[in-house]
Amino acid sequence: KLEGWSVAPPQGAFYAFPRVQPANDVELVRGLVLKEGVVLVHGAGFGRPGFVRIVFLPPEATLHTAFDRIGRFLGG
Repeated sequence: KLEGWSVAPPQGAFYAFPRVQPANDVELVRGLVLKEGVVLVHGAGFGRPGFVRIVFLPPEATLHTAFDRIGRFLGG
């Protein structure tokens, strides 16, 4: 669980579109890849600014690491 983020559970898809804080999804995605090496897709590219697309295809351990890094980025 990431503070300021909210998401409806996916209904059979391999991705989710959480609403994010800070709300500038493009800057958030850019900062995450540059500072933490985590790649998400900004929602603005899908017509959903203020959201990001997270894909659940990597192994579970990789996803845990990614979410730890996202949390660190948001907290720091």
